[in-house]
Amino acid sequence: MILKKLEISGFKSFADKHALDFPCGISAIVGPNGSGKSNIADALRWVMGDQSMKSLRAHKGEDLIYSGTNSKKSVGRASVKIVFDNQTKRFPIDFEEVVVERKIFKDGENSYFMNGSQVRLKDISQTLSYARLGLSGYTIIGQGMGDSLVGASPKERLSMIEEALGLRPLQIKKEDAQNRLKETENNLTQAQNLMVEIEPHLKFLRRQVEKLKKRDELQDILNALKKEYVLAELFSIQKSKKECQNKLEEASRELEKENHILGELSRELEKIKSLSTASLEEDFSQENEISAQREKIIMQIGQIEGALRQTPVFEKKEKFVSWKNISAELESILRELKDVSNIKDLDLIRQNLSRIINKVENFLSSEKEETHEEASAGNLKKLKEEKISLEEKLNHLNASLETLRQNRKKSQEIKQSSYLKTFSKQEEFSQQKRKVENLAREKNSQAQSLSEIAQKESNAKNEMIQYGLASSDAQENILSQDEIYNLQREIDRASARLELAQDVDPEIEKEFKNTDERFNFLSTQVEDLNKAMGSLKEVIAELEQEMQEIFDKGFEKLKEEFKKFFEIIFTGGQADLIFHKNKEEKAGPRPKAEEYEDDEYGESAKAVVGGVEIIAEIPGKRVKRVEALSGGERSLVSIALLFGIVAVSEPPFLVLDEIDAPLDENNCRKFAQILKELSQKTQFIVITHNRETMQAAGVLYGITVNEGESRILSMKLD
Repeated sequence: MILKKLEISGFKSFADKHALDFPCGISAIVGPNGSGKSNIADALRWVMGDQSMKSLRAHKGEDLIYSGTNSKKSVGRASVKIVFDNQTKRFPIDFEEVVVERKIFKDGENSYFMNGSQVRLKDISQTLSYARLGLSGYTIIGQGMGDSLVGASPKERLSMIEEALGLRPLQIKKEDAQNRLKETENNLTQAQNLMVEIEPHLKFLRRQVEKLKKRDELQDILNALKKEYVLAELFSIQKSKKECQNKLEEASRELEKENHILGELSRELEKIKSLSTASLEEDFSQENEISAQREKIIMQIGQIEGALRQTPVFEKKEKFVSWKNISAELESILRELKDVSNIKDLDLIRQNLSRIINKVENFLSSEKEETHEEASAGNLKKLKEEKISLEEKLNHLNASLETLRQNRKKSQEIKQSSYLKTFSKQEEFSQQKRKVENLAREKNSQAQSLSEIAQKESNAKNEMIQYGLASSDAQENILSQDEIYNLQREIDRASARLELAQDVDPEIEKEFKNTDERFNFLSTQVEDLNKAMGSLKEVIAELEQEMQEIFDKGFEKLKEEFKKFFEIIFTGGQADLIFHKNKEEKAGPRPKAEEYEDDEYGESAKAVVGGVEIIAEIPGKRVKRVEALSGGERSLVSIALLFGIVAVSEPPFLVLDEIDAPLDENNCRKFAQILKELSQKTQFIVITHNRETMQAAGVLYGITVNEGESRILSMKLD
């Protein structure tokens, strides 16, 4: 016994909650037509997952909910619950009871539950299949389905037999494996297509990465060259720095020395300039003296002119012209004296005065005789005295002029000597100053060079730090200038080659890595999918092999049981089952065509597609096709085949909905007897009107109806 209880609430004609217990091998459900007996079978079919509204005798899901009557309201939902005994572990779950429940609401929504947890319909179907409970048509045999096994097509009949033989779980596994295989094939195709799509781009990226690696190699080479160059350059810079420092120190010493010399020259030049200033002062004094002498001479000439004008002879008309000329010359000399500025001018004036005096003497001599008689002795004496005085004054003037000339000459000599000394020292000072300026520029240049070298040294040291080098390494890398030059050329060439490789985006390596990983992933996935496909194909092949073995073994046993029950029911006769793998390919022996009437079997026998064909020979009749039997005969053949299936598959329970209705009393007794025999291993729930069947039951449920609402009465039979 496996089915323990059925609970119905709001389902079809059952408005209230009702429970049916099934404590024995055969339970009968009886009641008048229209009372709702078949709704019990529909409830079992529905709770086990049937989705066919036709088999449930409804148009839509809401029709399964109690719709109410004039005296009773409708309900909002329908629910059916079945309880299975799982002590023998027919269901592969760790519960002693398996409770399956289905609910439907007025909006058409369905809910499925197993042991209180909401599940999917697929979960329920798969669980029930482990106990050989399915919906292919033989677990619940309803009204009008008494001859379903006979009336079904060979293919449908094969499906029923396969489920009865316990192949359904294996078929589910096979279908699942086939679905997974199909899905795997689709995934494989997609992965392969992606690989085909990615591979060209991956090749391109790989080439770019190789270029990038070459660029990195070039960069490494360039870095190595630069390291060597930096070390050599640092040593060269340090050497130049030392040389520059030495030159700067030398220039500083030389500049200090020359600055000292320049200072000495400056002091000497100042001394000479002081002497020149004294000489100039002396010249100024002489100029003053000359000016004084000039005034004195002018005064003396005036005196001479006055004296001459007082002489008696001066008034003589005939002599006036000569004297006037002498006077004019004296006026000219006076004008020259006003402009005299140097000794040469004084000498010239002195000469002119001497010439004038001579003229005066000559004039006086010529006038001596003429005036002798006219002049008195006093006048002559006076003239002589004037002459003597004039001569004395002239001599005095000559002496003064000579003194001035000597002083001027001396002054000129001193000035000339001072000028030469000053010019010489000035030239020497200028040369020394230029030398000092050149040395200062040289020092500044060396200082600037030293600053630039220090900056280069700092840059080189920074580069060394960048390259992880120590300053001490520079002393170990002494290169000549030619070697440094050649090294620089190598760096330039490496830089040029590196520049040509700069067009590769550094991000290309990341893209290549991602793409390569994706390609490898797809490659691995393809490999895994191929393995999975191989495994699935093996699983499918194994399942097919297992199903084939089970089917072959079970089908042979089914044929024997079918023949046995056929002979019991018909009290003789012959029956057989023939399996056709596919069209015109037959898996077992079948009678020759000539054994059948051509109009009843004939050509149709050659057109049988894959499935199971029934051969039945009723006692006292010629062998005919099942399709040619009467309705009652087909029902008996169906019952014989059904009992054969039950005997072979031993299902947990079976619902028979009035399949005994067409049987006569004699066959009903046979039917009841077979039920008792099979109920030792299979639980039967029989909906019947037949007394013989009722008497075989251990529990009897009566269904009544009142105003469209079904009610249940129970009775346990001893």
